[in-house]
Amino acid sequence: MPIRATDAPPPVAPTRGPSEFKALAAALEELGARLEPVAAVAGSGGGGGGGAAAAAAGSDVCARTAALDAILATLLEFEPAAERQRARCAEVDPVSGNARFGPKMMAKVTAATERHAALLAATRAALEADADALRAALDADAAAAEQAASVQAAADDDARAAAAAAAAAAAETEAATAAAAAAAAGAAQQRDAALHQAAEAARAVKRREAAAAAEVVAAEEAARREAVEALAARVGAFGTGAAVAAAGLAQLREECAAGLMTFGAALGDLRTMVDNIAARPDEPLFRRLRCSNAKVEALTGAMANDGAVMVLAATGFGIKASFENGAGGEPVFAMDEPNLEQDMDAWSAWFDNISAVRKVLHDCTAD
Repeated sequence: MPIRATDAPPPVAPTRGPSEFKALAAALEELGARLEPVAAVAGSGGGGGGGAAAAAAGSDVCARTAALDAILATLLEFEPAAERQRARCAEVDPVSGNARFGPKMMAKVTAATERHAALLAATRAALEADADALRAALDADAAAAEQAASVQAAADDDARAAAAAAAAAAAETEAATAAAAAAAAGAAQQRDAALHQAAEAARAVKRREAAAAAEVVAAEEAARREAVEALAARVGAFGTGAAVAAAGLAQLREECAAGLMTFGAALGDLRTMVDNIAARPDEPLFRRLRCSNAKVEALTGAMANDGAVMVLAATGFGIKASFENGAGGEPVFAMDEPNLEQDMDAWSAWFDNISAVRKVLHDCTAD
């Protein structure tokens, strides 16, 4: 049965968040099943033969091309999701040093991204095969027309040689031949114009797709930037110092009583974070905490609570956007160390503030 473009179901838009990988894997399974029967006959059905059979064969090739275009468009929609999954394979927790994914998940994600790349390559190869088939069909038709013209010319020569007296008939034949040549030339020009128009339309589609993708990226970046700026203003409003740290611990104790986590565990985590900075103030790793870090999320209630946020702000942490390792503007708690050689007073005040907050944390009891 001929493949029709309308046989293909509508593309499934990629999702974000934890379900993104499942959506990608499911889509790849579906697209692979759709591609297999179409790719199996790609490059066939474009031969000559003339008449209704040739028209039907050309229609089959066009239908396959439409189906392949639909599959390619869906694969391109999922390309950003595949890239994000591939990037997450390279992510490493800056605190624990462990990879973001375990070996099994890493293998699944790697297989999915390789499957996505393979389907893209196979779809494009099938499209190229059908294009080659169409070009071959056009070449065959042109060759057949040339052969027919050659046969006609030979017949005319024979007729003129055999019947020299029939000059009028020969002239009429020549006129008919000229008209046929003009018609063939006109048909060739129309075909070339149609091919040029199709190419221009394809380029226009690509330009629109690129512009739309750029708009989506810009909107996402603006939203992330606004969210980070709002979070930075919220954290910066708390201020620094031991008094802010003490107030934050009091707030944290209430939040833990409401079910956030045990206050002892929260206090221990905060002590560890500040102790690390006090022991190694020149180590940037201890002065940078991702808001999506498991411990930070637990302490702050995914940034919904203020207690731990106040303690971190009191220590000198602020909010910045991280673009490292493909983070794409993820908010992080970051603390800049003053230059000791250029401004010793500023560095001393900075370290004294860390020490004062550290004392508040160690003087606090978990009871």
